[in-house]
Amino acid sequence: MSEFKKNFDHCIKAKTEKIKDHHKKYSSLWLVLVDQIAHGLTEDEKNEVKSMVSVNSSWDKVIILDSLNGNNLLEI
Repeated sequence: MSEFKKNFDHCIKAKTEKIKDHHKKYSSLWLVLVDQIAHGLTEDEKNEVKSMVSVNSSWDKVIILDSLNGNNLLEI
């Protein structure tokens, strides 16, 4: 979980920086990430991730997809 959090935080920071000049053009911004680490999360792990991470106000929603099947793993 610590590696997941580290990579999640890195992605949020990098993608937020990338959209900073375009943020005002849109009424809502979603970030979709593909999980290449966990390959699936239990309900307990999903709750743990939600309690560990924080999403800055640049994103209205963050969705994490399973890289194995494309299913929605987690929505924050």
